Amino acid sequence: MRLFLVTLILLTTLSFAGAQESKVPAPGDTGAAAPTAALEMASTVEVASIPEPFLSLPVVCSADHTIFVRMATVEGISNLASISNDGKSVIRFQNDKINDVSNPKTKSFFVTESDVYILTTGSIPQENTLQLKQPNGEIEHQRLSTIQHFVARFGRDGSYRGSVRLDLDFTPYQVGVFPGGDFMFAGVTKDNQVRIALVKSNGQFQRYVELEGDIQLNKDSGGSDAKGPGLALPMTGKRFGEGFQDLVRISFFTSDGTRLLLVRKAPSAPIFSISAGGNVRTVKPQVPSGYTLADLKAADHMWIGTYTHRISDEAGLAIETFALDPMTGQIIRSYSYPRFLGLGIACADGLEFSFLTGEDEKLKIIRLLSSDRSSSVKHPH
Repeated sequence: MRLFLVTLILLTTLSFAGAQESKVPAPGDTGAAAPTAALEMASTVEVASIPEPFLSLPVVCSADHTIFVRMATVEGISNLASISNDGKSVIRFQNDKINDVSNPKTKSFFVTESDVYILTTGSIPQENTLQLKQPNGEIEHQRLSTIQHFVARFGRDGSYRGSVRLDLDFTPYQVGVFPGGDFMFAGVTKDNQVRIALVKSNGQFQRYVELEGDIQLNKDSGGSDAKGPGLALPMTGKRFGEGFQDLVRISFFTSDGTRLLLVRKAPSAPIFSISAGGNVRTVKPQVPSGYTLADLKAADHMWIGTYTHRISDEAGLAIETFALDPMTGQIIRSYSYPRFLGLGIACADGLEFSFLTGEDEKLKIIRLLSSDRSSSVKHPH
């Protein structure tokens, strides 16, 4: 787990210093024909009370433009924090406030208009004990415990509102919350089968959701037959994020109206739009040659996608941003930046963009406005 965290931190530091300037795809590549809007600098504000040097993806934006992010050091990832639109107010969602879970360890998070939900593991004591012999010969009786999954709920003001114990038979890595309060989880079983589950707001399992074309472990790595065609991957890749083991962990849910979008950061992976009732709409996003969808923001009439392409281990990443038609996944607009700002897009609606980025060893919120903001590109759902 420590290696995974350090690798994740090293990956996200590219958003501060190690990546390349955005490069327009070559003529003939997917997306080259889309009109381009230039993004212009509008404002910069400094976030004064966050000392950690690196940001950890994802960076999430709420409806009121509050930014949610976990910062990181080489020692690990810190507690979730929210940053106000003006950068002046920072609220920490502290692990030690989760007082109804034994030894809580927080994982992914999801933000709604009123609450913050954090996927959490905790230790449940068992009746049996284990006898341990100490070096001096004494016998110590240690009570056994099992790991259980919870969702810890906070108010947007950082106040703790309690946890829900989850009735799941697989390891969840992502949590999504529907407007009615029910959950959706994505994760894997002990034998590395992908699972997507609908769960009631009280933690009770409801049913599985089948996603045709989802990622799966290939047979050479010990995977078994999956239902329908899928994107078969090796257990580990040559680099971080290229294997099944990494991709099931760095996938994410994001809201799109009353639906949730499940995004897998794998080349050729579809985007899954899922309703609270389990209805699935699969969208195959248009992807420039050699690029991978790394982030997605759902606006009213479009999706804003961030794409990355590894140039080489030495040269870092090329990064592109496109607006997508949410019905077809087709690229309808590309965006050009005044300078490199990294992967930390927080808020984006196609007309205004907010970036969380590091500059001069300080964390800053940088806002940009699109040159065509006077005429919004609208594509009905």
